[in-house]
Amino acid sequence: MSKGKKTNWVTLLGKAKIAKDTIKFIPSTIGEGPNKGQSTATLIKSNYDFENGIISFKVKLSDSENQVQVGLNHGLGNETYAGIGPGMTTL
Repeated sequence: MSKGKKTNWVTLLGKAKIAKDTIKFIPSTIGEGPNKGQSTATLIKSNYDFENGIISFKVKLSDSENQVQVGLNHGLGNETYAGIGPGMTTL
């Protein structure tokens, strides 16, 4: 990230609490339709396009079904994803 540029986050899907250096997933369930009762995913996006460098983060998965996936450059054609949790695939 360039110095002086503020990181902005927007929640595109689901619910998240975004603080200065913490993003917290807020669980919710689908209320109607064929997927009623299933947990929703949350998708957030920042104002940065990743070119190179190191990304590090901590995550706490509190259930055996929990997953986390990091996507870089979503929607830009040169997307990269990495996931942690049961059934996750790293591309």
